[in-house]
Amino acid sequence: MWVAENVARQAETRVAQRLLGHATIGTTETYLGKPRIDDLQVAVRDVTYGLGLRTDVLGVPEKSEIPREATTGIEPV
Repeated sequence: MWVAENVARQAETRVAQRLLGHATIGTTETYLGKPRIDDLQVAVRDVTYGLGLRTDVLGVPEKSEIPREATTGIEPV
């Protein structure tokens, strides 16, 4: 189990499957433990959660206004 977990932490699960010689992804997943909290933090570090963080065609972030209060759902759009 230790080898599979370490390989999967360094590469994607499909890559780990090939490196470990497993015929199916299910076999690889059998040997993987639960993700650690630091793995989860890394996975969501760059997620914007729909905050309107958009970029232009060059990848430069555009400024956007984030509402200070939650809408009630009945305001005109």
